[in-house]
Amino acid sequence: MQENGYESYYTGYTNKLCIKDFMQQIDSGQSDNFQEAFLNANFHSRTTALHNFRQVTGMTPSEYY
Repeated sequence: MQENGYESYYTGYTNKLCIKDFMQQIDSGQSDNFQEAFLNANFHSRTTALHNFRQVTGMTPSEYY
């Protein structure tokens, strides 16, 4: 995992998958708001979701939207 640029399985790979899922929900209009999309993407904490989104994408969800 580390050779491919991920810190660990959970913090690297799975967070990126969750963020990708979140972005697909927003892009497709599948979720009505960010909170719903984060929950559907398997984030249970808004704070963690926002932190991980910014860490992975370099922007906030509002900036992405």
